Amino acid sequence: MRFLFVFLFLMINYVVQAQQFLKGKVQDEVGKPVAEVMIKGSKGVVLGKTDIAGHFNIQVPLLPIEIKSSKIGYFTYSAEIIDTAFITIILKIETIQLEEAIVYNDGFQKLPRERATGSFEQLGGNLLKRRVSSTILGQLEGLATGLQFDNRTKSAQLNIRGLNSFSAGNVQPLIVVDNFPFEGSIDQINPNDVASVTLLKDAAATSIWGARAGNGVIVITMKKANDKSKINFSSNWTLQAPEDLYYDPIISSNDFIDLELFLFEKGHFDNFFTNPLTLRKRVLSPVVDLLQKVKLDEMKEDEANRKIDLWRSLDFRKDREKFYQQATLQQYYVRINGGNARSDHSLSIGWDRKIGNELKRNSDRISLRQNNLFKITDRFQVNADLSYTLSMDNASAGISNYFYYPYTQLFDNNGDSNIVPYMLNQNYVNEIKSKGIMDWTFDPYADLNRSQTKNNLDHFGANFTARYSLLDGLNVQLVYGVEGQSGRNTSFYEESSFFAKNLINQFLEVADDGQVKYILPKGSIQDRSFSSLISHRVRSQLDYTTTWYKDHQFNIILGTELSHRKNVGNSYRNYGVDKDVLTMQKVDYVNAYATYDNLYGNNYIPFYGNNSQNVQRFLSVFANAAYTYRERYTLTGSMRKDGSNMFGAVTNEKWNPLWSVGLAWNLSKEDFMKDFLWLNNLRIRSTYGTSGNIGGGANRDPIMTYSGTAQYTNYQYGLINVPPNPYLKWEEVRTFNNGIDFSILQKRISGSFEWYNKKSIDLIAPDQIDPTTGFGNAYRNIGKISGKGIDTKLDISAPRQSPFQWNATLGFSYTKSVVTYYKGTINSTMNYAESGPQILNPILQKELYPLFAYRFAGLDPENGDPRGYYKGEVSKDYQKILNDSLKNLHYYGSALPSHYGFFRGMVGWKRFQFTFSINYKFGHYFRKSTIGYAGLFNGSAGHGDYYDRWQNPGDELWTEVPSMLYPANGNRDNFYKYSEANVLKGDIIRLQDIRLTYIFPKFPLQFHAGINNVGILWRANRKGLDPDYFSTPPSRIYSFGINVNL
Repeated sequence: MRFLFVFLFLMINYVVQAQQFLKGKVQDEVGKPVAEVMIKGSKGVVLGKTDIAGHFNIQVPLLPIEIKSSKIGYFTYSAEIIDTAFITIILKIETIQLEEAIVYNDGFQKLPRERATGSFEQLGGNLLKRRVSSTILGQLEGLATGLQFDNRTKSAQLNIRGLNSFSAGNVQPLIVVDNFPFEGSIDQINPNDVASVTLLKDAAATSIWGARAGNGVIVITMKKANDKSKINFSSNWTLQAPEDLYYDPIISSNDFIDLELFLFEKGHFDNFFTNPLTLRKRVLSPVVDLLQKVKLDEMKEDEANRKIDLWRSLDFRKDREKFYQQATLQQYYVRINGGNARSDHSLSIGWDRKIGNELKRNSDRISLRQNNLFKITDRFQVNADLSYTLSMDNASAGISNYFYYPYTQLFDNNGDSNIVPYMLNQNYVNEIKSKGIMDWTFDPYADLNRSQTKNNLDHFGANFTARYSLLDGLNVQLVYGVEGQSGRNTSFYEESSFFAKNLINQFLEVADDGQVKYILPKGSIQDRSFSSLISHRVRSQLDYTTTWYKDHQFNIILGTELSHRKNVGNSYRNYGVDKDVLTMQKVDYVNAYATYDNLYGNNYIPFYGNNSQNVQRFLSVFANAAYTYRERYTLTGSMRKDGSNMFGAVTNEKWNPLWSVGLAWNLSKEDFMKDFLWLNNLRIRSTYGTSGNIGGGANRDPIMTYSGTAQYTNYQYGLINVPPNPYLKWEEVRTFNNGIDFSILQKRISGSFEWYNKKSIDLIAPDQIDPTTGFGNAYRNIGKISGKGIDTKLDISAPRQSPFQWNATLGFSYTKSVVTYYKGTINSTMNYAESGPQILNPILQKELYPLFAYRFAGLDPENGDPRGYYKGEVSKDYQKILNDSLKNLHYYGSALPSHYGFFRGMVGWKRFQFTFSINYKFGHYFRKSTIGYAGLFNGSAGHGDYYDRWQNPGDELWTEVPSMLYPANGNRDNFYKYSEANVLKGDIIRLQDIRLTYIFPKFPLQFHAGINNVGILWRANRKGLDPDYFSTPPSRIYSFGINVNL
């Protein structure tokens, strides 16, 4: 018995000694604790990981033992442990691989790329800094596959992997900033505060965002606090010349005057002078005015000819140059970091000062951001992120859409501004000037200084996150976010401005004795509008991560989210304002008054003002899980259910969640691949899932607009603009995505290839309904779109040990989306031909933004008439051709490019670094502008195609521009304008930007200089046109700046 007791005691003692505990901590080179460090023993068995404070307490088998400590972004640390003494492990930051440590971030969680099956692309801070911009979206073009910028209106419209909706306001991706959708103006974010941007492309990546993510998601991660004492200062300056006023060719003043002489002789303007009442409101060109005075013997012909000859050499664009200036942008930014073992803090301040190309246009933006991390205990931490931005925009509210003649003289020979005829006949204005009314003349340049608009926008945000570690790998998190934005817009028109004078003069009465009565009081006019947004978001989330043995890794998140957003707006107008004493005067909106000299009959004083309010609520539950076996096989799944007051009651009552599943196989981890030493990574993945969109312009409830008082009864009235739709539901996008990721030769060559199919269903569009209901149409789920595409990217870099560093990235995307089901309103053929490439215009079996053109049969050799086809035969019956069936027109496809991508590179030598970016777009067409004779005869400055017009037999062999026919035929003009003759290929290769950086050797200072929008390297069209813009393209932007890190 004693022997047995001794034996058991020795065995227990042996086991206890064999299973010992090892304690220690992990920190970086400056002493900062490193959390979530994986500690492995022999054969890769996971022994444990560090907590928030960097400490670990692991059970180890019989000593000695070799352990390895690893974390993404750090070199792996290996050591042999011979006893249980407290150990301190120092991990060195792997600076070279830091940029390559791509982490999947969907706004809910962060995972290593190897454990994500969805399609995503991360853009790091160094890549974003290549282009100086005042906005974060301005830095993204040409950086990621699948991301397309539609710049045609100069206000970029973004889409990820094509279009999935019929609503123009509903095709852009969801933007998420630090865990929550960003509700305010994205321009309020200072790009210097951004750490990284992640694009989520397929359903496996986006479905966790539910009914708002059908168009993809852009996740913006802001810079966070750390305990490294650090001060960063940067300053950038940019210069941009005004747009080229000579980009569009026009008819010269000399030829335009000859044309007016021709038209006057033909009697084209005779009808202008037959009715003295209408002549008062007829703006005559200076040439026509002089010719009429000669005809009435009010001026000698020689005198008129001398004046006309002086105008022949003028070009109004020369005078227009004085309305523009060189645009500048100044950016100043400072960021301070600091902290200790229990708290980290950072504070950033930014100021952007922008001078626009237009005179009187300028803006300022001041941004503040503070990040705080409090480590209450080893298991409990709290984040508090606060931000505030104030934007102040100023511009002239002067009238700028007045009519130009090629010889319009805006300034005299002394440089003083001239009066230009506008709205009323100038002779009539001069005649009534002596009758006691206010000066009714219009001076465009002076008017710039007589009116002003100011727009101030305040934005604040606060995110509070409390995270508690219940057990190893099990964490609970509560996040509260609040976001607010308020806008104040004021347009002030001085009494001397044309806007104010025009209204005041319209409503004045002049008695027989010359006494003037002002129905609309003299003084300035002030328009004011206010808007406010407040959004509250709460999210509770439970996440669990575990690894058992060495083969199984599992993580899951479960949570619920509640959001509430309220928009309020109102506006009003004050008349008779005296800004010095802050007074205004009352006006009578109820009664109609006779306008001066019966110019506009009886009319009401214009009323400006409204009130609006919109509330949007979401209640969501979500789950996301991933399982990995032996670091080779990964299975992921996600699910989200959304309920919203935007959806119909029937939809909210149904349990119809959006979901996704994904699979990934890491072939490079397989035993049969070990002999391929040159292969670092080979991984294939496949996902399928659904996400959604909130249909633009749709609502479950009826919308009634109250419009003040009725004209004849003076009773308040309202109109129901939108009928109810309890069956309304979100638009759904189903995506099947496949991808291959690879890297070879020590990751010097890496890339990915993805192909996908998408199907968008329940798309919302206006649908015609029974007119006896009182409505012409209602928004319903009546459409489907099928899409497919490819995204591929290839990265190549120099060996890391080479003193001459370089890398290059080639990106290519292909996308095509076709309407496969549509029950909405069908418009006229002319409507599609005219506006197709400018608006979405859904048509069955066609792409969105469809470009149609009338088939062109050349010019008639006898008279230069344009010819088309009607019922298969050459025809000049323009009325019938214009109204022909849409199927008989030439369909070119979408006006957006189907093939697009980028090629960017970096070359580094010693302390110099040169970067460049080239963007390309292929597979699309655009319609160029051209001459229209009806418009030309009515006074518009004609297009330069006038010089290529058919004039003599045989000209049809080299030109497609029709002859000038008098009198003009509007149908003839429209047929030619929207025919194949004016459709050009939009293929283009553009050198987007270049940048040179120098790092100083003895001081932490960097200097950079660059050019954005450098120029077009090649284009398919031979007209010298930029197909990326409907009008004049923007000019180059020159930038330079410094960056200091202390």
